[in-house]
Amino acid sequence: MIIDMHSHTVPNAIKRVGADEFNWHGVKLQADPEGGLRFHVANHKGRLPWRNFRATPEDRIKLLDDFGIDFQLLSMSPALWQFKSDPADGLAAAREFNNDIAEIARTYPTRFGGFAWLPLQDPKASVDELARAVNDLGMVGASVATHVNGENWDSEKLFPILKAAHDLDAIVFFHPAQVRVRDLIPKFHLRNMIGNPWEITAAAGSLVFGGVLDKLPNLKVVLCHGGGYTPLAMGRMDHGHAVRAEAKEFIRQTPSDYLKAFYYDTITHSVPGLEFLIEQVGEDKIVLGTDYPADMGSADPVGWVESIGSLGAATRKKILGDNMSALLGKTK
Repeated sequence: MIIDMHSHTVPNAIKRVGADEFNWHGVKLQADPEGGLRFHVANHKGRLPWRNFRATPEDRIKLLDDFGIDFQLLSMSPALWQFKSDPADGLAAAREFNNDIAEIARTYPTRFGGFAWLPLQDPKASVDELARAVNDLGMVGASVATHVNGENWDSEKLFPILKAAHDLDAIVFFHPAQVRVRDLIPKFHLRNMIGNPWEITAAAGSLVFGGVLDKLPNLKVVLCHGGGYTPLAMGRMDHGHAVRAEAKEFIRQTPSDYLKAFYYDTITHSVPGLEFLIEQVGEDKIVLGTDYPADMGSADPVGWVESIGSLGAATRKKILGDNMSALLGKTK
């Protein structure tokens, strides 16, 4: 089975948004003349970075067949991961989205599964919603932002969310949202090309050096975008751990030991990049991701992996589905 673990969608209500402004749990939405979607929440304005937000599950199945993908895990579009809204609005939005995705998975159980979306500005509500999503809705875990209003994942405030995932045996899929360096690199889409890998690397470093994995040794972590700069930074993190007292404060192993326990998707946009990632963490830790329908995803995700001559058939099979099947099996 070929599994795409990294794809995005929006709740059903948003697919119905037209030219008139629509308030969805505190998020103001409006379709634009070009077929896109604009949003405004708190002091943040933005635009969904893909136009086919109205696509139905049936439309998506046709595309999956074209890609050669058997099963896809859905998660909320990160453009809509806003954590400055009222916590009650955030919880209502999360519950609605999770119900929508669970219904798609019930309708097409052999084609779709889902990561829950959580109101991360309210850790207690997030813990409760994650339990509902996993236990009642059958979701495999949660997709979470690389930070929550500037707070990293070594934060004591956010720790209960990770502990809940650990205790539920749920997967935590880390994805950039609200990139913190975007104002430093506002041109040329660098906020994505440089900012997104920076965000995922910062999240990985915070998890490791904050001692989260010592407290939660069985936490199932998947990092998107090939882990960002994490594979390249492993040596530097290990060196820093060896020479800096503050880098030893909360962890018992070298940083790369923890980083090699994470899973990483294939979205490196580079054959040498993917080969290096495999060299760093091992072929058993790589899972297929498309980032569909974002333009920064892969146009032919399965074909690209299958075209890499340096990867043997057994390795390609692991990457395209076996590794994720094993992780999902452990979750169940």
